[in-house]
Amino acid sequence: MSMDQIQLNHALKDLTKLVKGLRFYPAGHPALRAALQETLQNFAPLLRKGTPLICTIRRDGFYSGDESVGRNNPALQNLALLLFSRRIHHLMILQDLSGRDLLAFSRSLSLAPPQIEERGGIQEVLRKEEVSTLWVNEIELDKVLPRKKEIEEKRRILRQAEKSRRENKPGLSASEKDVARDLTATPPESHQEKRPAHSSRDLQKLLQELQRENSDQRYRTLLQELTPLVRRNLNDEGRLPVLRAFILLCHNSSSRRVTSSRREDSRHFLDHLASSETIDFLITYLCLPAIEEKNRLNLIKVLVLLREKSVQPLLDRLKEERDNRSRKLISSVIIRLGSPAIPALIGALDDDRWVVVRNAVFILGSIREEETVPLLAPRLFHPEPKVRQETLRALTRIGGPDAVAILVKILDSPDRELSRQVLLALAAIRSPRAVPALLRLLNRPDPFFMHVEMKKGAAKALGEIGSAEAVPHLIRVLESRRFWRRSRINEIRAAAAAALGEIGNEKALPSLEKILDDHSEDVSRAAANALKMIQKGLNG
Repeated sequence: MSMDQIQLNHALKDLTKLVKGLRFYPAGHPALRAALQETLQNFAPLLRKGTPLICTIRRDGFYSGDESVGRNNPALQNLALLLFSRRIHHLMILQDLSGRDLLAFSRSLSLAPPQIEERGGIQEVLRKEEVSTLWVNEIELDKVLPRKKEIEEKRRILRQAEKSRRENKPGLSASEKDVARDLTATPPESHQEKRPAHSSRDLQKLLQELQRENSDQRYRTLLQELTPLVRRNLNDEGRLPVLRAFILLCHNSSSRRVTSSRREDSRHFLDHLASSETIDFLITYLCLPAIEEKNRLNLIKVLVLLREKSVQPLLDRLKEERDNRSRKLISSVIIRLGSPAIPALIGALDDDRWVVVRNAVFILGSIREEETVPLLAPRLFHPEPKVRQETLRALTRIGGPDAVAILVKILDSPDRELSRQVLLALAAIRSPRAVPALLRLLNRPDPFFMHVEMKKGAAKALGEIGSAEAVPHLIRVLESRRFWRRSRINEIRAAAAAALGEIGNEKALPSLEKILDDHSEDVSRAAANALKMIQKGLNG
């Protein structure tokens, strides 16, 4: 993939976020401003070459020339399908792309295809919005430029007329006044979807009817009215009724208190209703800072019950989310989804962004399926230290024979910090399978004391595991003495004494008692503490 294709991929992803944001956030919301700014910034490098950017849109995705863009990105595929269904087959973006035009174009996509057709097609919709730097179904610049000039001249006249009106002075010629009069008499049409009055109340009324209805046939008929009503309520006022619709369907799809026919109908319509658009709406609702705890818990339950349907939208939002609180919330939902989320998470392990990889590793570690261990292991060598650390924590949480085997293999890694963290992980897992490798490390000759910290870590891990097999080896270390670099060997001896106390084996008592008067205060103190621990265990 060329650099231009990579940049276009990023720009289209940001456009996807902008289109979604316009559905859920009110005008002027900081999230909308940020999405617009990011989209403009990512398109900017593609527009500096003196030629317009032209994309082809097909049912299966975006194309730059003959090359596919974002083929494996579900978000881009959904955006391409959204444009294609509105009869947008080519997109031409000019060098002076403006935020105003980008917003107007994105808003036009909120209109359903029949509404666009009623208004004369997408080109007529954009013409009425006076969009001049973004063109659909045009690939010849010579045809576009005269129309662009005409639109911008009309805008100039209108601005000048407004300025003159405010300053109460003449500023336009007679012909310009005629144009200004026409423009002000027929203002550009707003393309926010026109919803019937009280649509939120109508949805609530329908939900009440569904709850009261005794006839399965009538229940099915009412459900057919539910889907369009829910989609019309994907706005600020409709959040709670839409949530209640999902709660009702989720409940009736599994409840043994309703008939099998009603359960089956509820499952069918729930599957039909759970589109990427409505799930994105629920996720946005979940992430709102001011939300009642009861509604937040219900949203989590619904997203979990939707299982595979909600996995990819949740993961896509997590990849783009910047708010730390929202990231934690979304991660917790994916963790609760469990096994159904694993395939999508495995795909995220190869993402170019280390933050995305780290989040996927964290969630896989929290789901704790042993089958994911071999897939996590290569991330122990990821170039980003935070990914390596998270992978170690994930393997520690999952545990099991495969995790221990992988950690043991890298115990001798030349990366000292990695080896130290592996020892901590093995101590936390407490698997007897690690004992032979830990004993080899403890007994390894080290004449120049290059591995003191590792030996101390091995002793600690053996103590945490509670291995009786390790007792004679730890006693031998405890009783060893050196005249050269005595302080370093004493550090290892103290660690061995502490480990013997953790294991609690009475065979260590004679050796520990002998060491009570050791010349090293650290060793004698560790021996005294170990004796107390063992005696307490024997007496208790």
